[in-house]
Amino acid sequence: MIEFRFARHKQFTIMAATLLMALLFGALAWNSAGKLRVYAGAFTVLFGVIAPAMHLPRLFQRGVVLRIDAQGIEDSRIGAGLVRWEEIAHMAVRNALVVKALEVYPHEPWKVVHRMPLVARLFASINVMGGKPAMLVQFQDVEPGFDEALAVIETLSAASGGLTR
Repeated sequence: MIEFRFARHKQFTIMAATLLMALLFGALAWNSAGKLRVYAGAFTVLFGVIAPAMHLPRLFQRGVVLRIDAQGIEDSRIGAGLVRWEEIAHMAVRNALVVKALEVYPHEPWKVVHRMPLVARLFASINVMGGKPAMLVQFQDVEPGFDEALAVIETLSAASGGLTR
């Protein structure tokens, strides 16, 4: 079993990066016209207001947010509850530059999607309709990190068809 909690230093890094992006898009919006100004302004709001509003509470949140154990995977950030190993058809590692995540493909993805809160359900529905995973378990804002989780995941996921890279 492995448990994950929000890492304060990672939250600060994410917030600093999003605020930097907000400044860059804000400068672009300020010095642009037409559609580019509208799009840059929208990204300024996204990176300057919405993203920090998501991460600020995480600075103070205690307790386990992600658990991987003999029963399955439970990620409270996604809100689907416990996804048991026997519910999972297969999993894969997603490498996106320096960020790694775990793609979880349940046998019946809509059962998992319908357990999620509204906003997560909307994004997960788009993913499932596009042939993408119902769950994307991310590790960039928690401790321990992906590498520590991978060893546990590979051992525990053997019953569910294993992990593809």
